[in-house]
Amino acid sequence: MLEIVNHPINTFAGKVIRPVPFVSVSSQSLKTKEFTLGQDYTITLTGTILTNRGSPQYATGNVVATFLNSTDSNPDLGGTVVDKQDVGRAILMKQNALRELFGYDGIRIKITSFKNPTAITLMADVSTESITFDPGSYQNTCTYTIVLKATHLLNANGQILREGLQGNAEEVNSNDPSDFRSSSATATTTVAKERLEWGGFVEDYNEEWSIETDEGSGETGGPNGDNAFNYIPNTYIVTRTISATGRVVYDGEVTPVKVEAWEEARKFIKKKLLTDTPIGYPGYKGSATGYFAHDILNLDLGYNAFDHTRTENINKQAGVVTVTETWVLLKGVAASETYDLSVESSTDSPFVTVNINGTIRGHTSLPATSDYYGGKNPNNTSLANKAENALTKYFQISNDGRYGMGSHIFKRAKAASAINLNPQPISISTSRNDFTGEISYALQFDNRPRNIISEAMKESIQVNDTYPGDIYAVIPVIGRPTGPVLQYIGGRTEYKRDVSIELIFDYTDIDNYTPASYAETNTVTSEEIKNLRAALTMTKPSLVQPVRKQLGTLIKSLSPLSEPNIRKCFLNPPVENWSPREGRYSISLSWVYELKD
Repeated sequence: MLEIVNHPINTFAGKVIRPVPFVSVSSQSLKTKEFTLGQDYTITLTGTILTNRGSPQYATGNVVATFLNSTDSNPDLGGTVVDKQDVGRAILMKQNALRELFGYDGIRIKITSFKNPTAITLMADVSTESITFDPGSYQNTCTYTIVLKATHLLNANGQILREGLQGNAEEVNSNDPSDFRSSSATATTTVAKERLEWGGFVEDYNEEWSIETDEGSGETGGPNGDNAFNYIPNTYIVTRTISATGRVVYDGEVTPVKVEAWEEARKFIKKKLLTDTPIGYPGYKGSATGYFAHDILNLDLGYNAFDHTRTENINKQAGVVTVTETWVLLKGVAASETYDLSVESSTDSPFVTVNINGTIRGHTSLPATSDYYGGKNPNNTSLANKAENALTKYFQISNDGRYGMGSHIFKRAKAASAINLNPQPISISTSRNDFTGEISYALQFDNRPRNIISEAMKESIQVNDTYPGDIYAVIPVIGRPTGPVLQYIGGRTEYKRDVSIELIFDYTDIDNYTPASYAETNTVTSEEIKNLRAALTMTKPSLVQPVRKQLGTLIKSLSPLSEPNIRKCFLNPPVENWSPREGRYSISLSWVYELKD
């Protein structure tokens, strides 16, 4: 007997079809090369409508035929007397009743014994594929064919028959990372349990891995970041694409609940994504014995995965969900770099100029989700975001932002020009984007003489010597057409030397200023005054090493006392100027001296 167990329209629940149609069940296995996705079932009902008997039942004057209950024990199939003039109408009304009954998806049917309706042989949650009524005169009978579709067959306890399980229990291998069942499937698996195990029912599933070279950037500095000329020109991009086509599932023991195909596909993929461990490189095994991209490409296992991203595409009508993941593979510091160099010379200048422009792109091991921009996770402070890793790389190649002889940037510029460059850049330009984790820099070097004062960004030294001249008198004479009378009075003027030194420092590198914080009374505390003095006056370069020592050596070398044949030498009061807010320092000195002969 064929009985309707559950139906979206409650009035159809418990109804039966009589005469009982022939039932045929065919199935098509859904398999991939990795595992089984279950079965696609087709249930075909082939039956006959009788004019004056059976269920649906015709009654004169009714608008539509009605179905008998499964508890109805009428032995003659619910026989009714139908007038000859109503036989065609009765057949058509019974056809309409079948159309109404199977006009809904998510119907649960069961096949039982006629004599023992409680002895369930088979159950299935079905959707209607087609209903066909064969042509005829419709005087006494009408044959029909109803084709139903189901994702699984159930036994009397509502448990899926083993052949309909996804990833049959025999295929489960705890050592295989592709198996993501939380427990082995059994013959007692319900629809709810199967969805819990696999996330959802799918009819097709595909997973692809690919790796390609990122030609736009590379790694510099070597694994330890201590070699300016150690290049790994290639980084790699790993892409994983998972696509699944879901199946419409009807769940619920009392009332059928429809789950859309795209929802099943999405839950299936989510289960696969979250239970793959580890999901990054190099943990993912491309074979039973080796890691992905290691055996074929000979890619070093020292590479690590960064910048994990996921994109999701949902096609609701087709029931298809696609998730694409990407990783960036790096071997050293969690940042990649690219730069270009140019060397320029001109007849207008005696110096050769080297320009170096680069971009540092930071990477991160943080997950795709984040608590705020940049991917920083306050729950795991050991993992830096892209901007922080880019800054670490920048300090590495720029000698902590001081440049000079120890910076990788200078070493690269010097190697490109093959000349002895001044390690202090002519100009420095940097830009930073914390959202993308990128730092760009542009520096210019030349081969001008090196600074005597090592800490100075720029220095200017002027030496003026005034030599002895005649001492004479200018005597005005009234009316004399040739002008005044010049008279030599004997003797010579003194020797003089004037020295002017001007230095410019990076004011951002000067000790932090501690400006006064004015209270509501606009008064300044003694402690604040003390702090101001220390910040503004005690930072003067002539008081701070190593500038103090270098400046003293420079002044000593310029003093006339360092020259031979000096009898006497006197220093006039020096004048010193210091602008801490601008990092500008100057000192002026003047000597008067006498030669021995």
